[in-house]
Amino acid sequence: MKPGQIKRLYTEFGTEIALSSVCASSFKITSPWKHRCILRYLKETYSGFIAGYKQELSKKDSTVSETKDMVSGTPAPIWTMWWQGTDHLPELVSMCYASFSRHRGDHPLIVLTRDNYQEYVSLPDHVMDKVKSGAITITHLSDLIRFALLSRYGGLWMDSTVFVSDRLPEDIFTAEYFTVKRPLTPKNGNVAQDRWTNFLHAGQKGNLLCRFVFDFFLEYWKTQNYLVNYFLIDYAINLACDEIPQCRKLLDAVPLMNDDLYRLEHMLSAKWDPAVFEDIKKHALFSKLSWRKGGKKQTSSGEETIYGHLVRIT
Repeated sequence: MKPGQIKRLYTEFGTEIALSSVCASSFKITSPWKHRCILRYLKETYSGFIAGYKQELSKKDSTVSETKDMVSGTPAPIWTMWWQGTDHLPELVSMCYASFSRHRGDHPLIVLTRDNYQEYVSLPDHVMDKVKSGAITITHLSDLIRFALLSRYGGLWMDSTVFVSDRLPEDIFTAEYFTVKRPLTPKNGNVAQDRWTNFLHAGQKGNLLCRFVFDFFLEYWKTQNYLVNYFLIDYAINLACDEIPQCRKLLDAVPLMNDDLYRLEHMLSAKWDPAVFEDIKKHALFSKLSWRKGGKKQTSSGEETIYGHLVRIT
């Protein structure tokens, strides 16, 4: 961690969070300590918010959503975002969007940008002021936006660097809540512990888990000017499941799947082989990629690579 980051964590959140974050950045074995410190801080700092949520839930059954789609009878939407606009897509992002389109069925694909996001979501002034000041980055604004959309409309959110290898099952759109949940990966240092992925969420309109996370973000940014951790989205979901039994029930109902999330990323520059790609598809409906890495279109001997093939059919 950079000295400026350490100083800011100490100033904003105290010694324990600063020290545990420094240790975890160098020694992954200390990550559980950092997670405990951050979650304890969030639970204590936002105890009033959590208590208010629990009180409201005690008055009604809020596990079940309000309606299933944006408009009754229409297919639930697929949401994604590229802030700069669709005229400025990196090649790999275009490849991923093409995979969305090929496999979306009747579900509309809606790409949010800085020019159109306000047509779908309205965020309070205290949030937008911090976006303008840079306290909230575009990356973390997208965290707010995805849960605002799922709370208000329902549907499926996928980050713009997710590759879809086959037709999207309707079970994803009819589930009360869905994410990619995998068996725990050894030495995983993230607080999510493979129980969810932050780049793919789905749910019905009014879904409690999505609504809690969105409302928590709004509450957090009322008083904070700095992230307690880059992956605040994961701590918010963990908080929801620790404190709200209905949220834990929703997450527990998500089936295990997708044990090869990153295999495609590691093989993009390998020679194109239909049999290999079929095997990737068999074990990964969703693959997480990085637009900064991409891949080579040809091998050193001039043969088409997996990346080259997928870009060509975009």
